Amino acid sequence: MLFTVHILKKIKSGEVTSALRKWKRPTVKQGGTLITRVGQLSIDKLEKISLGDVDHHILKACGIEDLESWKKKFYDKREGDLYLIRFSIKGPDPRIGLRENTNWSKDELIKIKKKLLTWDKNSGAPWTLKVMNYILKYPQRRAADMALQLNIEKDILKPNIRKLKAQGLTISHSIGYELSPRGKALLQKLKN
Repeated sequence: MLFTVHILKKIKSGEVTSALRKWKRPTVKQGGTLITRVGQLSIDKLEKISLGDVDHHILKACGIEDLESWKKKFYDKREGDLYLIRFSIKGPDPRIGLRENTNWSKDELIKIKKKLLTWDKNSGAPWTLKVMNYILKYPQRRAADMALQLNIEKDILKPNIRKLKAQGLTISHSIGYELSPRGKALLQKLKN
């Protein structure tokens, strides 16, 4: 579930506490969490509603100023059911603290090695270390340029980098990525 920068600022200030989404299948679940640029959100409630249920209070909680403009942009062009998602800020993005942790325990190192090997095996081609080494050598390169250089489709590369990010190994920028201190420490450990 993505939010505009404008809405993220309102989420951070507490002004926005809900979202409306039209989905064939929800991408979040009640009781789950969602990591955003302003922190980790707790998904407090997820309910299917009808467009007729959308009132002034819901629009305000979602940061929607004009229902008709929103409908044209988001509702009319999508298939599926309308969902109201209510959330609260749970805390900071846990990946931020993780990416600064460079003290790998033996168990952590074994676990991450297994995870990288599994990702490589499941994709049919080893990509994890190839991508990490590329990002180390060429930080903040556009994903499209990386994909061409690495001969990996961009639509495959970006979700793979998000997997690395979830482990605290990379940092996303407005353009491109860089290895986190944790990612650099991992590459160093793997060389030894």
